[in-house]
Amino acid sequence: MTIKKLISIADIEKLSAEKKNECLVTPDTIITPAAVDLAEERGIQFVKHDFSANESNAHTASDKIVSDIFQLLKNKDVLQALITSLKDEPYTSERDESGVEIILGKSVRMDSFVEGNKRICGQILFKNETKNTEAGLLMLEETDFSIRTKSQELNLILEGELSVKINGKSYKAQAGDLVSIPAGIQLERSTPRKAKIFYVRS
Repeated sequence: MTIKKLISIADIEKLSAEKKNECLVTPDTIITPAAVDLAEERGIQFVKHDFSANESNAHTASDKIVSDIFQLLKNKDVLQALITSLKDEPYTSERDESGVEIILGKSVRMDSFVEGNKRICGQILFKNETKNTEAGLLMLEETDFSIRTKSQELNLILEGELSVKINGKSYKAQAGDLVSIPAGIQLERSTPRKAKIFYVRS
């Protein structure tokens, strides 16, 4: 089907070659007299169609969809659910409406970052900027790093063994042990194999 503002003999010849018997035209289409004669000879009928009505209906439907979306977004629960679904959470958790949240430990994605001058794997699980509190997981493997603590820190050894060296002395902490480090302390932490640590800084 051909839709043009000007219909000529060439258009009718093309429709005939394509074995079509209809030519759609709009109210403002101009049809040459020769095209009218040839169309009659070839058995092709001109069918008038107002596409503006279809476009108007399409716009109306589209406007309604947009309006419905805005109405949905006014609902705080729907908006929060949408925001949550778009977040690239580094872990899977179950949250109660009371605010209680269970983070599934096996689902935590351990990202690589720099601690002092060493690259470590870890993930922040909780952070309160107002109270300068942070908690998360660290994974060390055959590495050591030296750092001056900016805040008080607690290290709970979940797996493996952690060596702490300070003032020329070395201390070993194993799974289940808790290491308490004051703020402003220069110390070295290392592990001969692998250690998984839950830390809290405040």
